[in-house]
Amino acid sequence: MLNERVFVADAPIKEFSENLKKELLAPHAKIKEEANGFTSVYAAWTDVYVIANDTLEDFQFSRGPVEQDQFGNAYVITTVKANGNERTQPYPLDTRNPTAQNIQTAYARAFVKSTAELTGIGFELWSKPEEIKQRLLNRQANQAEEQAVEQENTMVEEVKHVKQAIMTVAKQFLVQSGFFDDENSVDKRTAFDFVSKIKEEVSQKRNFANELELYQTVGKSIREKLRKIQIVEETETIKPTPAFIADDMDQSNQTDNVDGLDDLDALNELDSMAVSADEKLNNILSVDFIQLEKDGSTKAV
Repeated sequence: MLNERVFVADAPIKEFSENLKKELLAPHAKIKEEANGFTSVYAAWTDVYVIANDTLEDFQFSRGPVEQDQFGNAYVITTVKANGNERTQPYPLDTRNPTAQNIQTAYARAFVKSTAELTGIGFELWSKPEEIKQRLLNRQANQAEEQAVEQENTMVEEVKHVKQAIMTVAKQFLVQSGFFDDENSVDKRTAFDFVSKIKEEVSQKRNFANELELYQTVGKSIREKLRKIQIVEETETIKPTPAFIADDMDQSNQTDNVDGLDDLDALNELDSMAVSADEKLNNILSVDFIQLEKDGSTKAV
């Protein structure tokens, strides 16, 4: 049996009930998944120490040596003192040949248990574990919901920035491919239709997890087309034919659809905007197939 001298258990301090009512440790508690499939509630001994040290005027904790009973079972001894009262008790080790980790874990558990029994701090984890566990589960669910909303908001902002970048690189492509003199002269309808065409193109190749991934791929595709244009821009300037500005397009309708909108607002309408001037866009996209011949000239394949 254990050495009787290690059992020193004064009555709980007078603040025990008050501390128990406050449930000071509950906000710091965590849920642990056990090997048998069940869950338990626990708290770190460091949280217990901080709370006890801040709450009690005279709080002390000490560790005794590792000892063995007459059967060779090892145990540790801890002593907690608070407001003139003291609790010293053993805590068994699970093995007769404990490791340093086994010993530290036993000391921590002994400390938490002794503090709860003497001061009431953390005692709620033993007195109503199911209630505390349900609170923790509810808190985890709320946190998960908040994180989902935050992630959604973050994705919306990222999509916004990606769309802005897409409009910039789309205009660069249209200028460097020779269809416009500068970015300011690129009409919005042409840029929007171009991006919409690329979006349709990449969407046909595979499914995307979300809108952000889709637009990132659209931007990557346009940048790749721009890179190919830059390879040949010094050998031959690609000029649009007069038919590029499609005669069959109603210019007034184009203006009505985009006047008063900035690039981002208009781009946000891509999903509901019909792709127009297919022949014009096919001319633009044909740039993707331009090859550089050995003599330095270009040839459309």
